[in-house]
Amino acid sequence: MSTTPIIHTNHTIMRNYVIGVVVGISLFLLFEIGKENTLESGILEILQLVVLTLAFMIWANVAMYLHKKSLLQDYFPIAFALFMMVLIFLFLGRESSWLRIWGMGNLSGIRVKSVGTVIIILALAYIGWQWFFRVPNKREVLISFLKSASCWLIILSGVWMVLGQAFEDYRSLPHHRYYEELSELTAHVTLVYAAFHSRLALIARSS
Repeated sequence: MSTTPIIHTNHTIMRNYVIGVVVGISLFLLFEIGKENTLESGILEILQLVVLTLAFMIWANVAMYLHKKSLLQDYFPIAFALFMMVLIFLFLGRESSWLRIWGMGNLSGIRVKSVGTVIIILALAYIGWQWFFRVPNKREVLISFLKSASCWLIILSGVWMVLGQAFEDYRSLPHHRYYEELSELTAHVTLVYAAFHSRLALIARSS
């Protein structure tokens, strides 16, 4: 097994991310993709749901890989991947208004949200158990993660979400809703990139 840290700050990864974001946003702005339809059923909202589903699937794959390769948890605990799954699940619920945008009534949406809340509580309890009882070197693992490209990508995703909220509140700005949705889409794409990078890092660490 390689002695290279499983996740590490990689300038190439961050450089590719910056290039991808600049090119992607430029194309959206240049061709005004989705600008005329920023409703909850518009193209940007649909893209967000697709991207979030992809991110959830990749983080789930990371969690399953960690479960299979239990020794890797000394470097990247399964609790991290599970937490990202819970976070993305919350984003999915938010973006889909807990399925009400697909024609479900308010009562059905409330039921789905209630079930989702129970799932989240159980998942967080399991994550806490994994972190406190299955990770022996918590401080070293946490420091390593904080220095990693995966961590910075997740932080950048949060920054994009905050920017999207700022656009939502700045209603005097023309097309503020469009910039809000575009910022949120970028945030979700960033989560996919973070998950993909983490998956590749796991494979490299186990080889």
